[in-house]
Amino acid sequence: MMSTVLKPYPEYRPSGLPWLGTIPSHWEVRRNGRLFAQRNQTGYPDLPILEVSLKTGVRIRDLENAKRKQVMSEREKYKRAVKGEIAYNMMRMWQGAVGVAPADGLISPAYVVARPLEGTDSRYFAYLFRTGAYMSEVNKYSHGIVTDRNRLYWDEFKQMPSPFPPPEEQKAIAEYLDRKDMEIREFIRNKRRLVALLNERKLALVNEAVTRGIDPHVRFKPSGIDWIGEIPAHWEIRPLKHWVRINEKTLPETTDPEFQFNYIDIGSVGTGFLIDPPEKMRFGSSPSRARRILSKNDIILSTVRTYLKAVYFIDNETDSLIASTGFAVLTPPETMVPKFLSFVIQNNRFIERVTAYSTGVNYPAITASCLGSLHVAIPISKEEQRIIANHIEEKIASINTAIQRAEREIELIEEYHTTMICDAVFGRLDVRHLAKPEKRRKPNVHFCRSVLAAEIVDRHRDTPRFGWIKLQKAILLAERHLELEEIQSRPVRAAAGPFDNAMMRSVHAQMKHSKWFEPQRQEGGGIAYLPMEKCGAHRDYFDRYWGDRKTSFDRLMELIHPMKTEQIEIVATLYAAWNDFLIQGETMDDDRLVDEVLNRWDASKKRISEDRWRTAIDWMREKNLVPKGYGRATERSQDGDC
Repeated sequence: MMSTVLKPYPEYRPSGLPWLGTIPSHWEVRRNGRLFAQRNQTGYPDLPILEVSLKTGVRIRDLENAKRKQVMSEREKYKRAVKGEIAYNMMRMWQGAVGVAPADGLISPAYVVARPLEGTDSRYFAYLFRTGAYMSEVNKYSHGIVTDRNRLYWDEFKQMPSPFPPPEEQKAIAEYLDRKDMEIREFIRNKRRLVALLNERKLALVNEAVTRGIDPHVRFKPSGIDWIGEIPAHWEIRPLKHWVRINEKTLPETTDPEFQFNYIDIGSVGTGFLIDPPEKMRFGSSPSRARRILSKNDIILSTVRTYLKAVYFIDNETDSLIASTGFAVLTPPETMVPKFLSFVIQNNRFIERVTAYSTGVNYPAITASCLGSLHVAIPISKEEQRIIANHIEEKIASINTAIQRAEREIELIEEYHTTMICDAVFGRLDVRHLAKPEKRRKPNVHFCRSVLAAEIVDRHRDTPRFGWIKLQKAILLAERHLELEEIQSRPVRAAAGPFDNAMMRSVHAQMKHSKWFEPQRQEGGGIAYLPMEKCGAHRDYFDRYWGDRKTSFDRLMELIHPMKTEQIEIVATLYAAWNDFLIQGETMDDDRLVDEVLNRWDASKKRISEDRWRTAIDWMREKNLVPKGYGRATERSQDGDC
């Protein structure tokens, strides 16, 4: 991936901009006002909401949260952004909150939408705008009372100068960077999977030592608590709050707004390790949850979103380290070996109890008092604690080395990624001859179907009552809604909704042949999908075929995941009938659509009330799950068998 030798352009000339230096002699420098025009349109309430992220650029926003109704009621005020246009957050542009709209949608009224003029490729400029050098220039053109509240208004943005390669070269650079970006993201995903597997192995070693000790001849006694089971006879069992102090130190609201600290949020912590390094913040601009003060030997444990199983030990002296109030901070007393306690808190049995005692559906949480009441078995002898902790560290040393190596490789590839983007967009290296990737042989349709099915199964197999009916509907919805030309299904109007039996037989055979999942019939009927030895190996193919549609696919899967079998049957049937009208160029309203599914599909549809069909149509419009007239029209079933 990184072995390609790139050369500079033949000739360069001064750009006249200190931050840019020299540019290829045939490039220009133009002000953004000659490249983009502002779009300031409102009144498109039916479009999906878009958000601008520092990490991912512009993406379709998931509205499944407590503020959904408020956001929905304000859609008229949102700005329209057309697919391919630039959108940026005025307050965070200097940090890289900018990107290309992946679809027509709505952007916050506080953001800016920039429509590319002829000869401007938004993808090239999105890469340019997120470079460190350009973001520094953005900060200079921004205005505000304090630095981290600076805003880049349209009038200033259009005055900013940018390098301007010829249009075909902008496209070549963007295509090259898009392809390399996908390769690098795939590399990073694989390394992170390796880290996750290594951490699982490490936790298995930790669990054994902190629940049974390391003496093979030790006597055991019943703990009196089912989930703990037997413990060494000389260990003691007490509630956690009797072993540690919980949440002693918190930043007061009177803290100096200019106070700077390093912040750890819940999403940046795994079980025993950091996913992302602490983020530097200023108190005056930090989120209200950034309040837990951390010191050396503290242990942090997530008490909200407990399914993340976020636990981390502060092993070194800290310099103004603050954690989210979504963590409980456990401070061991002098009678405890902190490292040993950190291993106890990481063990699976304890973490599973934390999860089991959490309440809430979307964001399960456990109170500090409930956490403190959970029992923990520990040897009273500090020397024994130290011996066990040293034993664990010795056993996991090689695993930690492998994890550190993988994390260092991720760090290096990210540094390479940053340098590669700068070299391309600033014209330091010529990538024109690499813009077009080699043509790949068209993938086999049966294999493509199995890849899509495996990804859907992988995401839903732990869902109760997930079987082949729901899988079939999910495949068909994904094919039609995301326009996956590789699937080529031929659905019929069967009793359980649109169905393609031949495709499903192919999918089952191919998934088993590839050793991803084995379809197995259940005693009570239906099919379950059992993971095989190569489970997960389909992901590289999925990313290769449809990586550019991952955001839309993720959103579709989030909609499908909570559905029961009959619910997805209703949605898939409506989608297919609606799609048929569009394919055939016929006019359609809600009455005609409901009549179609009740009277011209299959007699079994009449078991579902008309109100449920109409409610589902409204829901589909609200979620932007609306057909586009893509794919084959459904065919009449010959025998009604599904």
